[in-house]
Amino acid sequence: MAEEKLLMDLGLPLGALLGASAGFVLEMATRLALRAAAPRRGRRGGSELPARAFAHGRVRMLVVLAVATLLGAVAGHSLSTRLGVAGLSCQRSAGCVERGLCSSYIAWSWQAPGYTFGCKAATSAQCRASKRCRSDAECTLEQGRCAARNPGDCPAQGCRERGACGIREGHCAATSNAHCEQSARCQSHGECGLRDGACVATRDGCQRLQNCTEYGWCEPSAQGCVATAQSCKNSRVCRERGHCSLVGGECKSASDADCAASELCLNLGRCRHGPKGCEARADADCRNSRACTTGGACFAALGSCSLVPRKCLDAVVSQRFDEGGAFEQVVRIQVDRRPDEDFAENWPQLNDCRELAAASCQKSVNCRRFGRCGFQYQNEHAGTCFPTESRHCEASVLCQRDGKCSLGSLGCEHEEPLTDAGSPSNG
Repeated sequence: MAEEKLLMDLGLPLGALLGASAGFVLEMATRLALRAAAPRRGRRGGSELPARAFAHGRVRMLVVLAVATLLGAVAGHSLSTRLGVAGLSCQRSAGCVERGLCSSYIAWSWQAPGYTFGCKAATSAQCRASKRCRSDAECTLEQGRCAARNPGDCPAQGCRERGACGIREGHCAATSNAHCEQSARCQSHGECGLRDGACVATRDGCQRLQNCTEYGWCEPSAQGCVATAQSCKNSRVCRERGHCSLVGGECKSASDADCAASELCLNLGRCRHGPKGCEARADADCRNSRACTTGGACFAALGSCSLVPRKCLDAVVSQRFDEGGAFEQVVRIQVDRRPDEDFAENWPQLNDCRELAAASCQKSVNCRRFGRCGFQYQNEHAGTCFPTESRHCEASVLCQRDGKCSLGSLGCEHEEPLTDAGSPSNG
């Protein structure tokens, strides 16, 4: 800050001195021009200027010098003040902290006549104190900026992450395809090719990514790896979820045909395109699905195949295929609860929906295999297929194959062995 204050203090006298010098030069040039243009007089007419004319010339010269001095002082003070203020602004700027641009400079622009002020690095100390020196090895002063000079000084993390292992225009940057191919961004984002000092996505790099196989992001672009119409059709999300069309740059379902060919249709009956993707809208689609045959979810309701029809379904709480390929679903049955109304008035509807759910469970493969032929509540009107009677277990494959013929808290279980006294064993 001391340099900026000194510049402000010297602006006035330096401007005055320069203004006076310019005024003197201007007056001398004017005199010479007038003398050269005047006709030569003979000796008889007198060749010397009259005393009055000489006095007028001196007065004019003093006036010119005074005006020039005043104008020079004002201009010099204004210019030095602006330059000093610009210097203070540079010292307090983010550019000083980040890149060492802590000193001001002035330049004349011919395109738009006038002075422009800017910030630059003026000393090596400013570069060494900057953040970019510590983070990107830009510690050397070169033509008003801080620059990196030795590739060996470039941070290992930048080299490893984005291939910035060399020097380009004073910055650590990728300078060969090898830098890009060995970077982490090549493995994670397909940025394996060099362009203008940066690693960019390539077709080979994109097609090696899991996102290409999973989501169809197989084509390089300025934004990285993106999906195309063809890559969507070849993706896993197309095969499994019906996301086979390019919509807004992403693979999504756009027609019933997309959904009908998917595993969602085969497994969960979601064969029709809807606002939320592939949905179950027809009971016929549900009846042809694995969710219906193995788990009894044969009604299309709320976009899913459900154990109960739409009038009974409040929500599908959870659903999955277990390790054996059997479908399990937990549904919450809808009950009309009005304020201050006795719960007993709703019982007939609740009971009817429960019977509908139990009927669905009895038609499932889970009933024959595991005895899950009844419907049992787990909490607040939410339940699932479960053995609710001893005969369910006795008629199951579990009973015939594994001897699990007794109804227990976990389903069909082995009958607890008896002790010599005829009472159940405690273990």
